[in-house]
Amino acid sequence: MSESPPEILTVKEAAELLRCSEETVRVNARNGTLPALKMGGWKFLKADLVKLFVSEPPDRVKVQPREPSRRISVRGRGNGR
Repeated sequence: MSESPPEILTVKEAAELLRCSEETVRVNARNGTLPALKMGGWKFLKADLVKLFVSEPPDRVKVQPREPSRRISVRGRGNGR
């Protein structure tokens, strides 16, 4: 019995599988968090993405903390204050 070829996913398909944005997938592919190959756009093996969830206990998953957003107040603009 022959094996079927591995399922290759696009960024959009990987984002749907992982339930995150396409930009999140691209960023994590670029920084090496997600195993990927760039060939006419990022390509992912579905089995590799699924394996990440099975093999990585939650306490070992690296999460990048977000920097606090910096809001700029625009109140009082144009009235000399």
